[in-house]
Amino acid sequence: MSITKDLEKFYDSEATKYHQTRQKHRAESDMILEALENCQKKHPDIIELWCWWWRWASLLEEKYQKPFNYTWIDISKNLISLAKKDHPNLSFTQSDMISYLANQPQESADIILAFACFQHLPDEQQRIALLKNCYRVLRYNWIIIFTNRACSKWFLKTHRKPICLAWLKSIINFWKTTRRDVMIPRTSDNWTQYRYYHLYSLDELKRYSEFSWLKEITIEYLDRKWQITRTRENANNSFLVAKKTIYKI
Repeated sequence: MSITKDLEKFYDSEATKYHQTRQKHRAESDMILEALENCQKKHPDIIELWCWWWRWASLLEEKYQKPFNYTWIDISKNLISLAKKDHPNLSFTQSDMISYLANQPQESADIILAFACFQHLPDEQQRIALLKNCYRVLRYNWIIIFTNRACSKWFLKTHRKPICLAWLKSIINFWKTTRRDVMIPRTSDNWTQYRYYHLYSLDELKRYSEFSWLKEITIEYLDRKWQITRTRENANNSFLVAKKTIYKI
């Protein structure tokens, strides 16, 4: 089974639990809202990618004091079903990220939100395909906002065994995979499923964004309180805001 199919199966099975436990807005909310406010458009078109919860739909309806068009994409049909019940006036589509964006009109979105999903793309070809489609779909001078899990001291300590296995696999495969390609276990209802993560460095995110002609505005590590930290060891997530420009970087 492919990594995408594995993730679809996992989130289908865990949909009700995620719906019940992912209701609160996290500490990044103010940071993202500030980025949206700085866009200063009266009626932005917003796409949120593959994020397995829809708290941003709730947040925007509650706090964003402007009209907006919002489309939420996810691979899980069960999550989509629950999202539609919570927000019948918004648009929800079951799809993988790349296929959805590839079928969207050029320059049809102002803001693309991608929280904890870019980390699940298993190879460079798919990562570049996603970002190039983001560039194509975005209108000029508008933004994409990414967060991804970081390879912090806490992550290394908590997931020592999967990371050691990733090192071993990279050696066996003659470095065709890297030590940053890890399979993280999650046990629920007496069964364990493994989810793929790629742990990006800031230099790697910068390289991908530049290769796709996206100009980074903010690229930082954030700690568990969503404050900027200069060291990867203390980082809980990476945070990237990038803009579509008409100039090659």
